[in-house]
Amino acid sequence: MERQQTFRIWIISWLIFGSFMTACSFGGTSRRHFNQGVANYNSGNYEQAVADYNKAIELDPDDATAYSNRGSAYRDSGDLEKAIADYSKAIELDSGLAAAYNGRGVAYCDLGDYEQAIADYSEAIELDPDNAATYINRGNGLSNFGDLERAIADYDKAIELDPDDALAYHGRGIAHKNSGDLEQAIADYSKAIEINPDDALAYNNRGIAYASSGDPEQAIIDYNKAVELDPNYTLGYYNRGMAYVDSGDLEQAIVDFEWCIEHAGNVLNREDLINLIEQLKFEFGP
Repeated sequence: MERQQTFRIWIISWLIFGSFMTACSFGGTSRRHFNQGVANYNSGNYEQAVADYNKAIELDPDDATAYSNRGSAYRDSGDLEKAIADYSKAIELDSGLAAAYNGRGVAYCDLGDYEQAIADYSEAIELDPDNAATYINRGNGLSNFGDLERAIADYDKAIELDPDDALAYHGRGIAHKNSGDLEQAIADYSKAIEINPDDALAYNNRGIAYASSGDPEQAIIDYNKAVELDPNYTLGYYNRGMAYVDSGDLEQAIVDFEWCIEHAGNVLNREDLINLIEQLKFEFGP
């Protein structure tokens, strides 16, 4: 069974608030619906946010920011095609709207179209070169595309712009891990954890780096923390089970793999897990 977890990189996006809103020329009613859309998006009520932006757009069909924000609501609710259509409309109305390029890049990244995502992030950076989040996003796209050197350069720039952004260190850690620099990967994950000690994924990823460097005991400590923070984190249990195998604790490995069978759903292959447990039980003995 494949031991290396494929990570869905954390993606950062923005809505347009504050000073952007003052530049919009729409009436009080349209603005009220726009503001309600922002509030509902922030509370995670994407369906209602879409409804609010629908009303704002109906009243002011030339408002690029409303299309861009509705695109974000569509994207985060999983409707990527509608999201891309809205971002594209926003760009048609205002080709200088960096947020629309950034948001469309996120949607393309979610679709696995990293080349188009990178192109959109690059356009957003040209329009707004001091936004750390967009460098992180482009770094994520480049990392997924396999261009690790350029990805690391983008994370470096994001950290230069915002030294306290945990996601920049986390993303750079993944890129260093994938390029074989385990020591630097561990250092980056550690910095990300220092900034955000409640990130289960960062502990899991650092655990993978420790395991890859031949330190299963330290990996187990990190996996323990990952599943403590997220008790339903299937891959944390699976990775810990593999670390127990590497450390010789087959009994505890079986416990973790049995948990995965019971709780994993479609995250892991159930048949492979059953075969692995049977093999470990054979090696462990009666």
